[in-house]
Amino acid sequence: MSISLAIETNVKDAFLHSKSAGDAHVWLHFSDETSQQTNNINCDPKLACVDFGIVLSGIRQRLTQRIILHNETDKNVNIQIEQHRNTSTYMKFDFNMVPDKMIVPMQDAGEIDVLFKLPEKFIGPITEMLDLKINDKIIPNAIQLHVHMIKADVEIGSGAVKLDKDNKEFWTIDFGRVPCCSKPIPKSIELKNLLDCTLNIKAQIQIDENTYHSKLDIIKGELILDGKAITALYLKLQPSQNNSNEEEFEATICLAINPSKTIKWLKVKACIRRPRLCIAYRNRPLIENLSSAMTLTISDFYIGEHRSIPFEFKNIGATDFEFFLKSQDLTWKCENKNLKMNESTAVTIEFHLSSQVQRKFPILILFLNIKYYYTLEIICETSIPRLDLPAKITKIIEISQAAHLQALCYEEDKSLKSIIFEETFRNRSKGVATLSFSRFISKNKQDIKFSMEPDCLKIVLDTDVKINFVYQPIDLCDVKGEIQLQSNCWPQPKMIEFSLEVRSPMFQSRPQTMIEWGKIEKGRITRPLLKIKNKGAKVLRFHVDSVKLQQPFMKVASINRPSGSINHPIEINPQVEALFDIHIECESLESAIQTSSPIELAELNLISLRDPVMSIDGKLKKRSIKILTVGHLSDVDLPRQFNESAFQKWKDLRLISSSWIRDMAMGITTFESHSLLLTMVSAAYVAHSNRISTLPHNIEDYKSLLNPIHHESTILINPLTLDDISNDPSSAIRGHP
Repeated sequence: MSISLAIETNVKDAFLHSKSAGDAHVWLHFSDETSQQTNNINCDPKLACVDFGIVLSGIRQRLTQRIILHNETDKNVNIQIEQHRNTSTYMKFDFNMVPDKMIVPMQDAGEIDVLFKLPEKFIGPITEMLDLKINDKIIPNAIQLHVHMIKADVEIGSGAVKLDKDNKEFWTIDFGRVPCCSKPIPKSIELKNLLDCTLNIKAQIQIDENTYHSKLDIIKGELILDGKAITALYLKLQPSQNNSNEEEFEATICLAINPSKTIKWLKVKACIRRPRLCIAYRNRPLIENLSSAMTLTISDFYIGEHRSIPFEFKNIGATDFEFFLKSQDLTWKCENKNLKMNESTAVTIEFHLSSQVQRKFPILILFLNIKYYYTLEIICETSIPRLDLPAKITKIIEISQAAHLQALCYEEDKSLKSIIFEETFRNRSKGVATLSFSRFISKNKQDIKFSMEPDCLKIVLDTDVKINFVYQPIDLCDVKGEIQLQSNCWPQPKMIEFSLEVRSPMFQSRPQTMIEWGKIEKGRITRPLLKIKNKGAKVLRFHVDSVKLQQPFMKVASINRPSGSINHPIEINPQVEALFDIHIECESLESAIQTSSPIELAELNLISLRDPVMSIDGKLKKRSIKILTVGHLSDVDLPRQFNESAFQKWKDLRLISSSWIRDMAMGITTFESHSLLLTMVSAAYVAHSNRISTLPHNIEDYKSLLNPIHHESTILINPLTLDDISNDPSSAIRGHP
């Protein structure tokens, strides 16, 4: 029957724990087979080694190894072993040979025990030499005794710091700054066995328990550490459970390492401090390490208000901590906040008062892993806000210089800038006042672009706020109207009277566009045919920019004041009208075509320097007036040039804003097929039709204009639509006789 034997693959591991591994074997034989004399016996090996191996120091014990003598001769051999004496290196260690002499029979073996008594404190290698005496022959240093004395020790790694003081070695374990009332704090210290053999470790705390309010525990005080293994020593610190008990905690752990009873000292320390939190509202501390509940009353709410209120949380203590808030009635965007010493953070809490006059919000401020908390109760009360409004907002823009015009428009494109009206609103109540812009109601213009900046704002108690009302003009005309504002201070919107006055010169001529000269005659003739009036509030300055002669017989055409020439800019004071002469010089009229129709003589172009107008594309330009002079070849009855009734009819017409014309031009593709309707509607608007109070801006507006016509008409059978009015409006009339 065969038996399988388990053999280590590594020979060193196979003999690691062998007790005979350190024995010395010595073979005795004749050095020369031809000579069989006893004094001719030699030994092999030349140096035999008795190895006691690695031995732990500090253990009271005796170790035994053997010297085995193999006699391979045919004679009995007398053997004696003695310690070699070398005065220069000799150190007495307790080695004993039992027996120290013997007779080894021929072809047999003998054993001598080598006893070693371990020294108490020696650390390091020990080597002793033995002399071997064979019969009367001495072989010096034939046998070596070797022992390596080591200390049973562990390496202390992470979790502790090594310190050397007064030639003493110890390790410190620092828990750092620890809050009072916190939960037990664990800590681990790494222990590594430096030896191949197993070590037993026992940890014990040495402390006067009556000295401290905090407590230190060892989770497992007895450890078994295999060779070269690593384990951890677990500690648990329970800080003081009274928030007022601050202390400097210290304790000592004795680490006993067996079997050699090596001692290591671990010093444990911790700084136990109260967690101190300061809570501030509007830079005013609410809680500053108070044990009782704190109450904050905020009495400037209004009913239905949603308000976000920031609070500052600051760590004013001597330890770090992490806190969080808890409340059943409030919400906030706040996760756990970690505050180091002297650090602060802001937490914004959302409050909502739906209908209650007063509401209480309790808040718990809890600390993570600390059995301590603060209580804060916030009482929100409503009050009636009161907002002081300006009675009237007015602004006067004066245009009398070139710099005034430059300030009103952008240099790049000459478009008008926004006009800002800054006003101050005062909240003198104890409640928060809200204010928002509703609309602007114009009394004399349409399409007013008006806004408020900032809008939808809240004005806290006893505060003045500057607000800008922004008017985006499309021309430089006066504006009158009312600003409608909404607030929680009053149940209905309130109105503020608004007025913008533009004080500038205003050019007006009579006739406006065409001057009837009468019969054309040869030579130089002057007639007082043109009146120019300054209808504005500033001095009017204008000049003749150009004169265009329309007939070959025309030699000169100009405008003159009765008192002199106006080759240079002329000034007319506000509300003053001046009469001007028209001067015409003609040559022979033989080349003129004979006709009874009026003949164009000259085109006069006048420029008003401080009387700006808006172009169709929204640009600010100087006012340009073109006056055409016409005459006749025969005598005709001329109309009165300055007929006031005729002038008044034109004056009463309603003007179309340039912005509306610009919008129609931009949307030409949309309105092109309805150009006839657009023309009729704009004409009705100019003539002050009762049906057209405002100009349409889109297709839906035009449809709204057509809907009532079907109900009021007696000749329309079907409703009138936009398709019915294209180039032939009569196509919409059906059933008309």
